[in-house]
Amino acid sequence: MRLKIVLWFAVVGFNALSGIVGTQILPSADRYVRLLTGGGDLMMITLAVVSIFPHRSFYGVRLLGAFLVSAFITVVVNVDALGLVAQLSALRQPLFLFSALIVAYDIFQSPHRERFLRWFTAFLVVFALAQIPTSVLQFIQFGPGDEVGGTYGLRGGSGYVTQVLFLIVFFLLTRYGSLHEGMRFSLTKLLVFSVLLVPCFLNETKISFVLLPAFLLLMLETRRIYRLVPFLLFGGLLLYGLYSYYDHAVGGARVLLDERFLERYLLYDRRQNVDIPRFQKIFLMFQLFGKNIWSAIVGMGYGLFAGGHLIEATRLSRTLAYFGGSRGLVLTLWMQGGVIALGIVISTIFMFLRPLGSLTSTVRRFALYVAFSLVAMLFYNEAMLDRTFAALVSVMMVWVYTSGRDAEEEPPGDDDLLPDEQAEHPVADAYATSSDH
Repeated sequence: MRLKIVLWFAVVGFNALSGIVGTQILPSADRYVRLLTGGGDLMMITLAVVSIFPHRSFYGVRLLGAFLVSAFITVVVNVDALGLVAQLSALRQPLFLFSALIVAYDIFQSPHRERFLRWFTAFLVVFALAQIPTSVLQFIQFGPGDEVGGTYGLRGGSGYVTQVLFLIVFFLLTRYGSLHEGMRFSLTKLLVFSVLLVPCFLNETKISFVLLPAFLLLMLETRRIYRLVPFLLFGGLLLYGLYSYYDHAVGGARVLLDERFLERYLLYDRRQNVDIPRFQKIFLMFQLFGKNIWSAIVGMGYGLFAGGHLIEATRLSRTLAYFGGSRGLVLTLWMQGGVIALGIVISTIFMFLRPLGSLTSTVRRFALYVAFSLVAMLFYNEAMLDRTFAALVSVMMVWVYTSGRDAEEEPPGDDDLLPDEQAEHPVADAYATSSDH
């Protein structure tokens, strides 16, 4: 298990730095970085394979089996259009997501759970801190924009950085800033951890205007009104700072509330030679499916948006090049694997909410924020297909899931039983005996 943990950190650590290495530090070595990324994918998949049998009742394992069946059908149906090698190569992305989830669950079921959590938390802090100097340097060199991707480099990772930093801050606050047995958050810890959000103010990603209000609202503890005031003041300052910075750095922040801008940004853009809006791509996808309903069910093949680096782009991929650029996970999965694969993956990434009712208040709010961020991702970007994002969020989801399952399965203690029940309850006797020692 220790070797598995070391290999997990090695794979995730490499992926966390591969973007900036391949685009800024050693751009000439980008091909080798991609080859090593493929090796890391195989390593994570191998770690998952050896973990499957002991945890075959885990939902991640069951859904992986369902996904493999659907992927087999998709690959066979589209082998003439995309080939076999391109499809198998593209399958590494969704398989990495399933694998990261299974490996995280395996580690959490081992005696090394707490040690791994400490190392994981330290990794999150180092990773988040690394985004600040790298983002500042990129901002100075390129200005606000997609190039400010921190350790993701210049490949448009600014949205991933923004999403994962909000999740990291919320996770740290939940673990180290929960007060009164997990009932509310510490404002002091919120002020400290919020420093890690600095890159979100530099890369001008519009998703920040969605994530920040949800982040702040879930911080609030509404049972005592006077406790709302400092959080609301701090939240108002953060929102005002984000709005003022965007208006100063990018210009025209008021346009974000303009109906015509929102229509052009989200739904339909008449201009030529620009990235088609995300929802317009979904409309175009349905137009394609209208000509072949079978494609809507099993997909048009994995690797539809890949190629041009290690593997040459196929003719079909070049024909559908206008689907490139910014797109949500819904479009990527649906077009490649069909509605079946889309349903399986969505079930996988939201199944961690099953034990929601048994969680403490702060962990429950963290779980809801993770879910909110993933819902936004479905239509905003493909974050869960990014190796670093998928690995980090998988651990967070498993942490929530196992915390809730442990609470549901926790046996009743002596205080929860009547005197006559205590005498007849073997589990209570066992806990009583162990506590005496």
